[in-house]
Amino acid sequence: MMSWRVRTETAEPVVARKRAATETIQAIRDGNYRTHDGRTHQLTLRNRQLEANTIYFGPQDPVLSNWRVPDLDSKDVEPERNVPTDIHFKLQTTLAAAREWAEHPEASDDSKIGILQCGDAVRPGGGFENGRHDCQETSLARGTNVTHSLNSASARPFYTLNQGNNFNGYWSDAMIFSGGVTLLRDDAGDWAQPVEVDFVTSSPVNASQVRETSMQVPEVEQRITDVMEQRMGKALRVFELHGDKVLILTGFGA
Repeated sequence: MMSWRVRTETAEPVVARKRAATETIQAIRDGNYRTHDGRTHQLTLRNRQLEANTIYFGPQDPVLSNWRVPDLDSKDVEPERNVPTDIHFKLQTTLAAAREWAEHPEASDDSKIGILQCGDAVRPGGGFENGRHDCQETSLARGTNVTHSLNSASARPFYTLNQGNNFNGYWSDAMIFSGGVTLLRDDAGDWAQPVEVDFVTSSPVNASQVRETSMQVPEVEQRITDVMEQRMGKALRVFELHGDKVLILTGFGA
């Protein structure tokens, strides 16, 4: 049984992660995968719908730029601003949290799940294929079909923009919405029942790089804070636009 929570970079976990990545890529290409109970789960239609529901939002997108203003065109025609929000802090992986909520007794068709992915700005999936890195994005790339969205023509402008300019470590407010990503594996790395969730992929400020190149200018900390507030506000607006009410957020920073 593979484990993705191993932090030591010995050969064994690297090989296991690389094997899992290869198997996931093949399953996406084949359009199906089989769970331990012998059932075959089809992915062809899910992949097609995921690609169709992949949306690129540029850094100056007018709808996202006005994230502080209620959006009357969202799926909530009259957004309820006084509804209590439950916030839970848990020490668990994004994959485990998504599956836990999907199986929660209070889960319903109205409780769409949205995952904020701390994405590599230049590589779809963060280079998960080589198995060398174990982080949120590579774990999700091994355990879902999200890379089918990230490698699509609709998502390509995100990577093209960032490959040409890292914006002095701030990166950009560009982001990708992937509607209907299928969770393929469980937290142990085994094939599991399919669960659909939405993803927003965004790259946070590389604060360490910004600080190293800013020559300790006092104003830099405030700018980092302002840029991150703006970026996270835009990500939340994307979730709102698509009716995602259960949000799984992670450590969003570098």
